[in-house]
Amino acid sequence: MPLIRSKFKKEKDMIYISHLDLLRLLERSLRRAGIKPEFTQGFNQHPKISFAQALSLGTASQGEYVDIEIEEDIDAEEFKSRLNKVLPDGIEFVLSKLMEGKVNALMGEVTHARYVICIELLENMDKAGVQSELDKYMRLENIFVEKKTKKGDIKQLDVKAMIRDIGILMVEDNKVYLGTVLTCGSVSNLKPELLLQTILDNTGLRFDVDESTIQRIDIYTLRDGELVAPM
Repeated sequence: MPLIRSKFKKEKDMIYISHLDLLRLLERSLRRAGIKPEFTQGFNQHPKISFAQALSLGTASQGEYVDIEIEEDIDAEEFKSRLNKVLPDGIEFVLSKLMEGKVNALMGEVTHARYVICIELLENMDKAGVQSELDKYMRLENIFVEKKTKKGDIKQLDVKAMIRDIGILMVEDNKVYLGTVLTCGSVSNLKPELLLQTILDNTGLRFDVDESTIQRIDIYTLRDGELVAPM
């Protein structure tokens, strides 16, 4: 059966719907668009829809990815157009591609994600001061966080290797815009909220993690040392 991989945006009020609600939304939208998805076999059948990586509630994204298997042959552009006509404001498919041959599971391909994060400093600091604190942070040999295991135990996790890149995009009225690339996927996954907590714990930057805004810009797979989109 045809498999179409799509890149889509999740923004505005849609950032507050859960991953499960997003799945249900796509199922309804496929029906409204007159597109028949392929279903799994067995007792509890459901449409064959799989996402690259779940997005934290309240986080906007310019680059989410989803695989949808369908029953009929349909042009990828028509697929995108028909879905966009019925999707709510805040969800928009920006690119769709018919995948040919053997296709790896989308979730298994993802290795990194790029984010833009805005933090509001509680104390005055210019760009040079912020840069100095970030430089000290990245020179740390280890960056540890406490993480609870499935058994409920607390263990120390070193996340230094999970930060591929971080830098200042802009500083304006005590608002610092950071650009960062973090590991993302089934093998290694560093949430930006956890990154912010480690910055708070290891630098002189003072801010409220819960008041920060996060936007995912894109998701990547690592191929031959280069980050590329999974399309």
